[in-house]
Amino acid sequence: MKKLIYLILTFTLCSLHSYIATAQWIQTTGPGGGVINCLIPDGTNIFVGTGSGVFLLTGTGSNWTAVNKGLTGKEVNCLAINGINIFAGTSGSGVYRSTDNGLSWIMTNAGLANLNISSLAINDSNIFAGTWGSGIYRSTDNDTHWTAVNNGLTGIYIMFLAINGGDIFAATADSGAFRSSDNGLSWTLINSGLTNWV
Repeated sequence: MKKLIYLILTFTLCSLHSYIATAQWIQTTGPGGGVINCLIPDGTNIFVGTGSGVFLLTGTGSNWTAVNKGLTGKEVNCLAINGINIFAGTSGSGVYRSTDNGLSWIMTNAGLANLNISSLAINDSNIFAGTWGSGIYRSTDNDTHWTAVNNGLTGIYIMFLAINGGDIFAATADSGAFRSSDNGLSWTLINSGLTNWV
C-alpha cells in the first residue's frame, strides 16, 4: 500500500511539473528579421538582434516592433545594455549605440580595426567588443573610442565574452578559453580540462 501511494504521488508530481513547465511558453508573432542571433532583457522589454536589425517586444505583448533607424539592414550578432545605452555589435559594420530605447542608432567605431563584432560585454564602465579575427577591444568612454586589449590572447576569433565578478572570460574559436582579471589588460589561457574548442 505504501508503495502504491508513493507511485501515485510521484506520477502526480511529475504530471504537475510537466504541465507547469509547458504552460510557461506563449508563441509570439516573431520578429520579421529572420534568424535571431541574440536577445537581451531590459526591464519588461526584450530586444533581439536579427539578420536585419533589432526588434523590440514590450511588456507582456506578443508583437515585435522593428527599432532600426540608422541600423536597418545590418546583421546584429550581439547586444549589451548599460544604463540608458544599448549597444549592438554587427557583422561588417562595427558597433552601434542607442540612447532612446532603440528608436535610433549611431555608429561608434573609432579605433576598431575590425568591424565584425561577435560579442559584447560590460564590466562597470568598460565595454568589451569581441571581433571575428582581431581579438578584443575595450572602450572606457561609452564606446566613443576603442583600444585593442590582446596582451596574452592568442585566440583572435572571439565567439563569446562573459563577466563573472571582476573576471572577464573569452571563448575563442581558435585557442580555447581565456580569462582576464585586470579589465582586459592581460589574458591567461584557461584550457585545463577542456577537450575541444569552446
